[in-house]
Amino acid sequence: MALREAAEALDAEWHDETILACERALKADAGCAEAFLLLGLTHFDLDEPTKAVEIIEHAHKLNPLMLECVDALAAILVRIGKVGEGLFYAKLATTLAPHPTIRNLLPQRYGTFFKNFETGDPRSYFHRAGYSFEAGAFAEAAAHCRRQLELTQGDPETLRLMGRANLKMGQFEASISAFHAALHASPPEAGDLFSLGTALRATGHSEEAGACHSMALSLSPDDPVLHSAVVAELTRRPGTEAGRIEAAHREWRSRHTVGITPRAPAPADPQDLERPLRVAYLSGAFYQNDFIELFEPILRLHRPKHVTAYCYSDTSYVDLTTEGLMGAATRWTDIAGIDDETVWEILRGDEIDIAVDLSGHFEGGRPLVFARRPAPVTLSWLGYPHPLGLPGVDYFLTDEIAWPAAAEAPESGQEIWPLPRAPLAYIAPTNIPDIGPLPATQSGAVTFGVKCDLTLITPALIRDWAEMLWSQDNTRLLICNRFDQDEASVQRVADLFSHFGLRTRMDVVNMADNFMSDFAFYDHVDIALDTGSCDSLVENCRALWMGVPVIGLAGDHHGARLGTSLLAGAGRSDWSVESTLDFAALAGRLSGDLAELAELRATLRDQVRRSALSDPVGLYGALEVAYREMWRRCAAGA
Repeated sequence: MALREAAEALDAEWHDETILACERALKADAGCAEAFLLLGLTHFDLDEPTKAVEIIEHAHKLNPLMLECVDALAAILVRIGKVGEGLFYAKLATTLAPHPTIRNLLPQRYGTFFKNFETGDPRSYFHRAGYSFEAGAFAEAAAHCRRQLELTQGDPETLRLMGRANLKMGQFEASISAFHAALHASPPEAGDLFSLGTALRATGHSEEAGACHSMALSLSPDDPVLHSAVVAELTRRPGTEAGRIEAAHREWRSRHTVGITPRAPAPADPQDLERPLRVAYLSGAFYQNDFIELFEPILRLHRPKHVTAYCYSDTSYVDLTTEGLMGAATRWTDIAGIDDETVWEILRGDEIDIAVDLSGHFEGGRPLVFARRPAPVTLSWLGYPHPLGLPGVDYFLTDEIAWPAAAEAPESGQEIWPLPRAPLAYIAPTNIPDIGPLPATQSGAVTFGVKCDLTLITPALIRDWAEMLWSQDNTRLLICNRFDQDEASVQRVADLFSHFGLRTRMDVVNMADNFMSDFAFYDHVDIALDTGSCDSLVENCRALWMGVPVIGLAGDHHGARLGTSLLAGAGRSDWSVESTLDFAALAGRLSGDLAELAELRATLRDQVRRSALSDPVGLYGALEVAYREMWRRCAAGA
């Protein structure tokens, strides 16, 4: 009875019921081959082919004359690419008879050896992993890779993909292990070495990382996308000197734009200066992320009578945020996988007046489209923290705090266009939590807090924070591992603090394990610290909205001064300083006055709500004025 119930449940794909019925059958007869066969088929349905084959082979040993076991092994083995083994069982099946009492013990959906030989895919899990990776489901991609490696051990393509998926998840040690295996299984590829270098840097092996990146560029010197990734990592990293960033952009320009001449655009008609402008936004990040929290409110404010927004998306990843952006844009065009020359032709065919680069050298950026000049007016804004330095780009949109008037202009001649206000605005979500009491009044110690990608925490940053902690008694530092990166990343940060004798005054906590929302961390923080990276801008906004003051140390280039611009937009220029000494002094002043911290916690949200930082309408108005003036200059031949 139990076997018949199990077979019927399996036929209906009721897997839990099948397992329970098989367990009852095995309790009555521990050597029941039929029950093991049905259990194996259930595991195959549950996407566990290796375990399925193992269980069905056990059933075959228990009853070597059972046709259904042999047929199942033949069908499953050929489906997962083990044709030779499957053929052995297919030949054996010709000598056996069907089960004498239970019909359809092997449901027809499993097919036969010959049917699966025609349709089977020995790399099906690798292909599934690729689809999952492109959809942003990195954990699922890694799981599919593991299943594929059970079937095709040491497959270099699968190892590479697993390395990339683990890198995306912040599982850096697993990523390093996968890339090492791939490099031993096949000749090194530039992309493998670059990704390996990125994982090595995240675990504190900076010299090895630099060697990997250098070798990657040597192997593929003409690959602009790979070279962009190297430039982007340098640009986003806190503490990188301005000269190194400028030199990296100059090298990219000299290596990849030789022979590309910006095509002269059709001149703007002086008689048509006030017509609605067609503005194109190009990005590889039109999905839920920090950048979109700054861009989406601006996109939704475009007024077709004045400015028509065209979006060009270079990503295959689509989520609910993407769908919302599609609805906000006048026209949406997917350009993922389309070559640069064709993208240039698409924009020129759309008769774009102003093209805005939002990604630069970050993933999905199209610097070679802008090198060709896709519109009469071209500029960079918001999504990338440094001028591209390409002759085909006219302007870099920012403000005089992030790029002071006294600072040198970019080498390429790209003009700095200062807005009369901060070049970004942030709108808090409607479900933002209420502000809680000051943690210091309950713990008795002032808690400094940082919530970030742990790879942004450099030895130089920790040195600055260590000096701050040394100078302040009764203070501690709490770091939120925002992306739940692996234990090696956490240990790297902890070890760096140990070098300064401060391990007992700091802690690292994982985001997913401890906090229900992006804002909940700040219930435990009295003063937030800016990392100095463009990646921390939205996190600084969240802290301010939770009544937590943010203090930062301004750097020597635009990306390192965006936090200063943000604080100025919030009306708190006094919380950004120019030297390590001033940083420690500011931290001491704030931490030494609990009454002021409590007052700030109660009032800061309202202050920020009334500031330019929370005024996307004002920012959009400034953008629209800038666009119109750029268009007039173009018409005048300036």
